[in-house]
Amino acid sequence: MHRPTLLTLALTISLGLAATGCTNHPDPPPITDPPTTSTTASEPTGTPDPQTRDEAAAAAAYEHYFDVMNQVRQRPGAQGWATDLLPLTTGKYRAVVVNLYTQLAEQGVYTTGPSELVSVTPTEYVPDPTGVGHQQVILDVCIDSTDPRMVLPDGTEAGWGMRAIEKVMMQKIADGGWLVSESTTQEGATC
Repeated sequence: MHRPTLLTLALTISLGLAATGCTNHPDPPPITDPPTTSTTASEPTGTPDPQTRDEAAAAAAYEHYFDVMNQVRQRPGAQGWATDLLPLTTGKYRAVVVNLYTQLAEQGVYTTGPSELVSVTPTEYVPDPTGVGHQQVILDVCIDSTDPRMVLPDGTEAGWGMRAIEKVMMQKIADGGWLVSESTTQEGATC
């Protein structure tokens, strides 16, 4: 007979609460009359198609990467970059991350605050050429880096004050997750 451990029960309860939206917040007031809605032929019903799901998942994965990147950049010398950022990257972009963050670590450079992710827009969907679930989604990402300052090794600060569009390729991997595989600043493009 298999008996659940305390850890298994705690995880099950935590996941169950998260999935159902239970929090420590008080319950909202009950709705007395259900809202009336009408469905027209132009409104989508049911679950989104695989492309729409992939685009949403890729955008969410990039937003997560961006949040982690902001946290890492605010640590002196980008401490923890290898364990925090590398698992979120693949392909050509992984080499870029290794090069950049190795330099930041060696120089002790960091930023005084986060850049802002203004928008993430899927612009292209590339079906899997191998047939095993490795789709790609191209994103146009608007990044505002006008507020944070870069703190140099001697303690002086420098701003880069830019707002730019990045063309980002997200790669779906075998477990269904998404990784950043390419990122290029679009010269002259602002948002």
